[in-house]
Amino acid sequence: MDIEDSNHSFMDGAQLAAQRLGKTAWENPLLTAATVVTGTGLLVVAAPAILTAPAMGLAGAAGFTPAGIAASSAASAMHAGIGNVAVGSIFATLQSAATGGYGVAVLTGAAQTAGGAVAGVGGLGGIVTYLKGKPQPESTDKEKNE
Repeated sequence: MDIEDSNHSFMDGAQLAAQRLGKTAWENPLLTAATVVTGTGLLVVAAPAILTAPAMGLAGAAGFTPAGIAASSAASAMHAGIGNVAVGSIFATLQSAATGGYGVAVLTGAAQTAGGAVAGVGGLGGIVTYLKGKPQPESTDKEKNE
């Protein structure tokens, strides 16, 4: 068996696996959805930057920069409206995250908490879907007579 035959065999196996997976997903849409939701939640728990990086990109575009609040930005307008910023407020946390301070840990923890909640909901959905589809044992004659 040469390399070309080996690659062809691998591709056939991968195609067969994809077809089986597609068939199973089609036959069990709720279980598939629950599995995807659980996997997504676990991914966010393992790699919270999936959520925090885009959030900080948006915060940067709004004017929260490593050097402070950007002049003539949405963040500077909010700051002018707020006046003195309270410690621990969302505004302070975003600015802290932009400068690499405690806000990074806060946002990471929030993302992981959200990911854990999503994974938990997906897991519960999967369990409920599995149990609903599982055949129920029939009662015995003794139980029917009682």
